[in-house]
Parts: sequence; C-alpha cells; structure tokens
Amino acid sequence: MKKSFLIGSLLLNALLVVLLLTVDRTKGSCHRINFQGESFTSRQENFKTAHTDVKRFYDSIVKQDASQRDFVRAFTISAMDMLEVMGLDSTTKCTYEQCRAYLGLTADDQFKLYLTPIKDNKDVFLNFKPATGATIDTNEYSYVLDLIAPCPNTCDKKSPLYNFSKPEASR
Repeated sequence: MKKSFLIGSLLLNALLVVLLLTVDRTKGSCHRINFQGESFTSRQENFKTAHTDVKRFYDSIVKQDASQRDFVRAFTISAMDMLEVMGLDSTTKCTYEQCRAYLGLTADDQFKLYLTPIKDNKDVFLNFKPATGATIDTNEYSYVLDLIAPCPNTCDKKSPLYNFSKPEASR
C-alpha cells in the first residue's frame, strides 16, 4: 500500500510538471513558469548522479520487501501523449516518439523523476557537448532531464486526483 501510494505520488508529480509547462508557439520552445511561489524548469542532470538516484530508489523499495524486485521503476510515455497534455497540435514534428521517466531518490530523501528520449526501444542519453550527439551509450558528457517540482506546494489541492474526493458532476 505504501509503495503504491509512493509511486502514485511520483506519477502525479510527473503529470503536474508536464501540465504546467507552457509552450510559446511562436518560438516553439518551452519556458519557465512560476506556480504558487515555486519556480521550475527542466534541468540537465549528469548521468552518474541520475544513475545513483535511480539505484537508490530501487534499493529502498527492495530493502522494504525483497519480493518487490520487479516493481515499476520507470514509465514509457508517448510523444503524442506529451503533445496532447501540453496542448500542442499532433502534427508537431518530434525527434523521438517516446520518452522514459525513471523514478529516483536523492541521498537526502528527495524524489526525482528523470526523463530520457527513446530510440529503437532503447534509452538515448543527451550530451553536454553537441559534437558527441545523443547516444544509447553513456560518456562523461551524458545527461538526463530532471523534471520535478515538489508537491503539495505545486499541486491543485482541489483536484480529485490530489484529495481523492469524488469529482463534481458536470452540468
């Protein structure tokens, strides 16, 4: 039960981050926004840090219950779903058809959600040095996107997904 709530909370955070990103259609880029005193934008997190945090999250679950070795560690999200959530036209050209969202946990017990593009069903790691290009192999320049904003500070507290109340009937 506790693990299900934890994973559900992380999914809700991920959805919130995606919903709150706005797109400037004239420039075609996402930009930073403020919400209830919180400011957030995507960050590039080096691969080694993300790897450590994802492993720490896995270890924390398995430590509680060794039978949970095959619990959900990541989610695959289609580009079409991301476009729809952000209100973009489905004809928008995407370099990647999907991304993968990994759950992580920092040394100070802060949850993380790391995104990687997917190509041929494999994670693609972006690189700080453009000349190296995106690759399925990691190197010292590899990074993933760190997309998380703390909830409840950024949550819609009236949402039935947040407070588990029955949604009001539409008129």
